[in-house]
Amino acid sequence: MKKKTVLIGFGKFGKSIAKELLDSNIYDLKSVFDDDFEMICNNLSDKFNLLSFDSLNNLESYLINNNIEIVFFAITNISIYRKNEIINLIIRYSDEIRILNHEFNSIHTSPSLNRPIVLQSMFDSKEFDSYKKPKNNDRILLTGGSGYIGSHLLKILLENNHKVVLLDKFLFGNNSIKKLLNHKNLEIIDGDICNTRKVWEAVEKVNSIIALAAIVGDPACGINPRETMTINYQSTKSLIDAANFYGVNKLIFASSCSVYGASKDNSLLNEDSHLNPVSLYAKTRIFSEKLILENSINFNPIILRLSTVFGFSNRMRYDLVVNLFVAQALKYKKISVNGGNQWRPFVHCYDAAMAFYKSLTVENNFSIYNVGSDKNNSTIIDISKHIKSYMKDCEVNYSKNITDERDYKVSFDRISSDLKFNVKYDLKAGIEDMIKNIGDIDKLEIEDKIYSNYKFMLNSNFGN
Repeated sequence: MKKKTVLIGFGKFGKSIAKELLDSNIYDLKSVFDDDFEMICNNLSDKFNLLSFDSLNNLESYLINNNIEIVFFAITNISIYRKNEIINLIIRYSDEIRILNHEFNSIHTSPSLNRPIVLQSMFDSKEFDSYKKPKNNDRILLTGGSGYIGSHLLKILLENNHKVVLLDKFLFGNNSIKKLLNHKNLEIIDGDICNTRKVWEAVEKVNSIIALAAIVGDPACGINPRETMTINYQSTKSLIDAANFYGVNKLIFASSCSVYGASKDNSLLNEDSHLNPVSLYAKTRIFSEKLILENSINFNPIILRLSTVFGFSNRMRYDLVVNLFVAQALKYKKISVNGGNQWRPFVHCYDAAMAFYKSLTVENNFSIYNVGSDKNNSTIIDISKHIKSYMKDCEVNYSKNITDERDYKVSFDRISSDLKFNVKYDLKAGIEDMIKNIGDIDKLEIEDKIYSNYKFMLNSNFGN
């Protein structure tokens, strides 16, 4: 008996696949779906149903009601997160999926999708007879929640009555969240994101994941490249496997605008712009992004590409350009600027945390967002001028020596439109807030390794 079959995509490539299916003795082509309604109206067929899925609801209803055995996916000009959104739906209601493209361009050569192992597939094993995952679980897994951005985000989540499972190895201690440690809605798992057992233990408990934990920053990542790849990339694999197995709702991942690297002109870069990383850190973000988007079969992924972060946090950092300049100006009355004409997008650490919170609370699927604000695209020289406007006695020394090649401006139209995201702090407000909150600068050892990812890693035998 022929297999009941559906084809997704009816462009030029899809039409050739439809012909193959009609000529086959194995497949019974019932319907073809495409998102181009006008094209469908002009290409009606008496051999199969030709249907539109401009919304995925009609595709889902069809699959539910028709017991389709196999789906061929033949759309090639589609974003990877839109593709995964469709595949995520199909996998629930068909026995087999085959992905066709220019490499695998025939029904006879196309491989079946390598489905992830999911919890439901285990229920026919007697060992799982007594297993019951909590229904309507509304808990959130936060990794790296004691960090520079995470300490803001943890506070926001708890203040808004969310239940949080915090997975953190507290590399820099837990002083940044000491007032929250005994909160009734907080469960803490003291563990490393590279520990697969700890990751799966945590993911089993939750419905959404916010992944912040990583080695952050170009210098810190360069100390031990092998360990950086383990923490920033290999751990992402384990998180994806667990998210697919337990079928969480969302995985929101912290990436970076540094993936754009050195721009060749001054045009605004958006989420579809060419990626040109100039550091290992940026490359690990690209590798992880690709891994998530290509393997998010049983959950919805959201990628947040953060601008260069600045501002006051309970886990303070002085290895970030704005923070470093403010600290130097306060303590030494002097700022050293290398180059200075490089453009960079900036976002306050509190606003970065709010972007994760917004992503969690709105109905959106499969997207990448630049996080920041057009008004915070700035040159390094302009930052020094903002600081000097508050501290007239600060001396600014300029050097033509450029130690960081990144130079780019970024568009934030997508996050503004989709998430209604607006920043609380522009550069001036963030700098003023930092000056007020840093405290007694004379007693502050701004060169202490605790305030620098690079220095801390360098002095802690990172990876050895």
